[in-house]
Amino acid sequence: MIFEAYSEVRRIFIEPHAHDAEVEWPSLIGFSSGRWEDDTLVVRTWKLKEQLSGYVPHSADAVIEERYRLQIDADGTSVITNDWTLTDPTFYTEPVRQRREWRPLGHDRHLHEYACMEDRWNEREAELLERFRRGDPVIANQKPVAEQE
Repeated sequence: MIFEAYSEVRRIFIEPHAHDAEVEWPSLIGFSSGRWEDDTLVVRTWKLKEQLSGYVPHSADAVIEERYRLQIDADGTSVITNDWTLTDPTFYTEPVRQRREWRPLGHDRHLHEYACMEDRWNEREAELLERFRRGDPVIANQKPVAEQE
């Protein structure tokens, strides 16, 4: 199974597999190994680099367990759920748990490749810096004071 996000490719090696995780260097996305438990794909990810920024900061000791399932809503919609648990005794006193869900986009929509548009971010950063210099509040999604009136 291969997952792409933010220009990173994550490989989940389904057990049994011949790849030896011990030869892997720690990385931002770690090493993922999966196995089936009935209709649930259980994925264990470790060998992560310490990451202080982002949604859930973690140390290099972090281990993530994910449980992927296909569920059918009452209206017949197929939904992929992912219940995940991050265990990191260096950063947290108890496990961190979250749920993600993926639903169909609809018949007239499709998912595009992720592409980071750095030029757009550079423009936005320059705009925010100029507003700061003028004394406007620099809040990422707020229009300048002059435009609000």
